[in-house]
Amino acid sequence: MRTPLVLLLGLFTYSIGYTQTKLPFTFKSGAIPEEVYAELLTAYQTIEPGQEVVFDMLIAKEEKKLENKDKIGFSRSRCEKLAKYCKEELHIHPLLIQYQFKPTAPKSAAPAMSNKAYRSFTNRNGIYQLVLRRFDRFESTGEIDLDAVKPITLDMTQYDCDYSNTLYGSFVAVQIPEGAFDCPCQNTRVELREFFDVQDILASGLTTTSNGTLLETGGMIHLAAFCKGQPMELAKGKEVKILIYSLDEASSFQQFSGSPSHHMINWEEEGPIEPVDIRDLGEGGFEAEEDSWIMSSTQLDFINIDRFDKSELDTRLMVKLEKSDPKLLVRLVFKEQKTVLPGYAVSQKGDKVEFPQLPSNKPASILVYKKMADDKVAWAVEDLVTGQTTGLTLTSVKVTTKKEFDEQMKSLW
Repeated sequence: MRTPLVLLLGLFTYSIGYTQTKLPFTFKSGAIPEEVYAELLTAYQTIEPGQEVVFDMLIAKEEKKLENKDKIGFSRSRCEKLAKYCKEELHIHPLLIQYQFKPTAPKSAAPAMSNKAYRSFTNRNGIYQLVLRRFDRFESTGEIDLDAVKPITLDMTQYDCDYSNTLYGSFVAVQIPEGAFDCPCQNTRVELREFFDVQDILASGLTTTSNGTLLETGGMIHLAAFCKGQPMELAKGKEVKILIYSLDEASSFQQFSGSPSHHMINWEEEGPIEPVDIRDLGEGGFEAEEDSWIMSSTQLDFINIDRFDKSELDTRLMVKLEKSDPKLLVRLVFKEQKTVLPGYAVSQKGDKVEFPQLPSNKPASILVYKKMADDKVAWAVEDLVTGQTTGLTLTSVKVTTKKEFDEQMKSLW
């Protein structure tokens, strides 16, 4: 039985760029050998977003020895079978599946370019080829929701530019330097949100990827400042310092920054985090324990403590939903590391979601969830090992309180 490999779809334009490959058909056979399906999958999987792959429907021996009518018949039949396979088993969008053919010119001289002769030439049947394309942009399911996590706030009736201020969270402390903003402001408010627990990351719609590369997170924060309710930026030349209380294997982590785009954050590497000697913290206004780490930022926004997952991305996964809903979030959560990946909506109905680039043999959980009224959450979860399952359907949706949902999510890490 063929194992369907679910492949990436999209709803955007594609750029030019293609490869061409021959498939190992059996000479003068209408059946499709298993190795043909395997090679088609491999070839399609290796092309980049925005490119296409063209499959020849005849082997070299057939091109050399068969009459034109047989070439047309075999290539058309094979094209139709493979196109059906791509649509029904690989779930490739019909707009990404096309035929093209090379006209079989007569053995005599090429036709003269009169209108009548040209129509006769272009209407002639030819040798069929199958063309599969990939679009070049994707939309993540769900949206980022900052309000899912309550902020830690620093309110100042009259902000004094001559003094620094520090916000203490559960996982980090943030020092706001003197003169952090361009001018004094009444009703200044600084906010810190922490996303270190899996339930907070999921509730906020956050994920961990950097330009297509998987990240393992050590935690995320969001910083914001307001003057009378209006956002403020840090003054030129000023930076906030962030003290991380503790972090396992901290030397392998780096600082990343990001801003929401297309319903998710693409994290950009900023540089290393630095170990801190507690004896040097007095001047910074921090109170911390041993084994603390520090980083800084000249911008107020999302900041992430991450490290790259260098696993080979050699498999994919399609999730079939019972019904579509634009408010649904679909996430893949790795169990042995703190990685949360976004699912991409790939069907016109919105009931198919794909994870296009995954490492194999990773214990993980597929999670589908939606916030509802009255502090309720509708959700479904299923455990799997990546690469062993390439397609699944989630139907067992339950509705619980937000508190019950959070408790269940804690078991994912």
